[in-house]
Amino acid sequence: MKTHNVSYLLIDSTDVGKYPAYSSIGSDIGGGDRFSQIPIMLLDPSQTFETSEKEVRLYQGAAPIDDDIAYSDGNNTFFLPSGRAFVLGMIIEIAKNNDSLSFKQPIAVFVYNNQQTRIPVRYIYHKGQIIDFKTGIESVARVTQGVVPTSDQGVNIDNLNAVIYLSPKVSKGLFAQLYLMGDPLKKYGTITSAYSEPDPFVSQLRAQGANLDEIVYFQGLRGPIKIWKVEYPENIAEIEGFLNTSGDYAVFDNLTFTR
Repeated sequence: MKTHNVSYLLIDSTDVGKYPAYSSIGSDIGGGDRFSQIPIMLLDPSQTFETSEKEVRLYQGAAPIDDDIAYSDGNNTFFLPSGRAFVLGMIIEIAKNNDSLSFKQPIAVFVYNNQQTRIPVRYIYHKGQIIDFKTGIESVARVTQGVVPTSDQGVNIDNLNAVIYLSPKVSKGLFAQLYLMGDPLKKYGTITSAYSEPDPFVSQLRAQGANLDEIVYFQGLRGPIKIWKVEYPENIAEIEGFLNTSGDYAVFDNLTFTR
C-alpha cells in the first residue's frame, strides 16, 4: 500500500465472501501462504441446551483448515492436515452470572478421515473485547449478533446467534483485526476512521429501536462500509518491484527484493 501511495482503505462485509480470492492473489508463488477463508457458523437451536447455571450453544459451519494443526492436550496429540481436515462447528458455554455473560473456553470441532476431534480455541471476541484463555489453538471465535425472524413476521435479536471462525492465519491479518474486530489490540495506530456507513438493513432496524451492533447476521453477514485514512510508520518499506506491470513474480525475503 505504501509503495502504491494508497491514502485510503475501503472494506465492506462482502469481502468476507471474497476472502479466498484475494488471499490467494496475495499469496506466494505456491499460492498457499496466505490463502484461507472465513466460515460463518450459525447457532443450531436443536443442539443448544440450558440449565440453571449455564447455557451451552452449538454452532455449525464447515470449511477446510488453511494450515496443518498439531495440538497436544497433555494426554493426546492431534494432527490435522491442511486442506484435508475440516472445521465443522463451535461449542460455546456461557455461565449464568446475573445479567452479565461469562464465557467458558470455546471448543472447535474438526473432522478428518470421518473422525471427529475437539480442540479448545485460545481466544473469543465479543463486543469489542478479546478474552485470552492462554491455551488452545491460536484461533479466534468472533461471536456475532443475529436477527432471527419470528412466526408472526417480526424479528428477535440474539446477541450470540453466530460465530465467525478466524483461523490463526486469518486472525492475525489486517482484515480480521481492523474490520471484524475494530483493532482491539491497537496494532494499526496510523490507520484512522474516515467514513462509516451502516448496512441498510441494520439502519432500518435501528430506526425502529433495535439495538444492533455494526456487524450482524441476517441472511448472510451484514456489516458497514468503512473507509480509513492511511498513514505509514517509518519502518514500512517501499518495494519498487511492486510497481511492475509485467514480468516474473517478485520474491522478497526479509525485505530484500530479487527477480
